[in-house]
Amino acid sequence: MHVPFVMSKKESVPNTRSQRVKCWESRDRFFSCLDRIDVVDSLKAENQSKIKKSCSSELGEFNTDCITSWIHYFQEKRVTDWQKQQYMQRGSEKK
Repeated sequence: MHVPFVMSKKESVPNTRSQRVKCWESRDRFFSCLDRIDVVDSLKAENQSKIKKSCSSELGEFNTDCITSWIHYFQEKRVTDWQKQQYMQRGSEKK
């Protein structure tokens, strides 16, 4: 049973600067791996086998080093940032 607003054991870890830096570094390694395999959205089911095959160690570190809410946020933000970049490029090409 899931109880809302109760932190999991992973979420209750103190959020120190060194832990945030470790999370950001793991995120960057995972996202670099995604770039190498041309995956933008790591949440899509269709990309899971490709990610598991090529980026499983990076994903494991990302999942271990970051709190759950950050993991989901970073993955969604990656897609949003990519979409914004594509929009900006199309706008500059029209000029």
